[in-house]
Amino acid sequence: MKDKTRKVIRKIGIATASLCTATLAIGIIVYAWFNHEREIAKMQKVKAPEQLYINAAHAEDAVFFKLSGIEYNTYWKTVEGANDEICYYKDYVFSVSGEYVDSFTLQLAHTTNNEFEYKIYEANRSTTVPNNQSGQPMIYGKEYIRYEAQYDSNGNETFAEEAPVFAPVTIVTGKDEITGEDITQNASYLYYTRGTELLSDVQGENNAAQKYLNPKSGSAVLANRDTGNDIYGIIDDCYGKYSNFEDHAIPLYWQATGIESGGDAGLRRPFYKEFILHVEWNATQKSSATYKETDIIYLTAKAEYS
Repeated sequence: MKDKTRKVIRKIGIATASLCTATLAIGIIVYAWFNHEREIAKMQKVKAPEQLYINAAHAEDAVFFKLSGIEYNTYWKTVEGANDEICYYKDYVFSVSGEYVDSFTLQLAHTTNNEFEYKIYEANRSTTVPNNQSGQPMIYGKEYIRYEAQYDSNGNETFAEEAPVFAPVTIVTGKDEITGEDITQNASYLYYTRGTELLSDVQGENNAAQKYLNPKSGSAVLANRDTGNDIYGIIDDCYGKYSNFEDHAIPLYWQATGIESGGDAGLRRPFYKEFILHVEWNATQKSSATYKETDIIYLTAKAEYS
């Protein structure tokens, strides 16, 4: 009887040991599989492309970048309030911001209902009205533009939600009598002048047609609608086989590449860079007109990778 009991106990012990061994082996295999998958996930992790955003000045919400207010029969005003020459262009400030990139491409597309000429400049910013070479204040609207910074009820600048957040622009209002430190406050207005003009990637003579990727031959206004002469495939990409569209509805496309972000390459911090969109009409004759049409303007920015 005792022998039978010992045999049964021995069999149970062997079965238990085998089960533990099998469980341990399975556990090791499962752990190795999970660990292997984790390592693969690490090796296969791909960096997401940097997102760039176009907004108003100082990376504020795009809603404050308004393309409006073009009037033909108005005059710029001198500092004294007298009429200067008749207005024949208007400037708008906007910004490109996002995670750090070395450079990016800026693209402009617009319909052609109005005979407007578009240019893009780098923007120079100050917190006071800029002076001309003679040291006199510049003419508002003609030589500089003014942007009103937006703040909430708590005095915080309202940056765009998707754009990186930057410190508000401040101005010095005086000195502390005790510490001697500067007393500052948030700037209500930012003042901008045009800097270096961005040049199109299209090479050729300096005329409107040569600034665009798809100009109509013999016209400085209309876009090309000849699919046989569409070297960039713009018509096919936009319209496919559809051909029943009005000439002025076909956008003209412009782009400049290799624009340096100006960000800190060492720390690779988020950046923003400001530009001025210059819209000019009847620039040669500076004549006025009483009719207007609606145009659609597109601005896009794309990160570049080497």
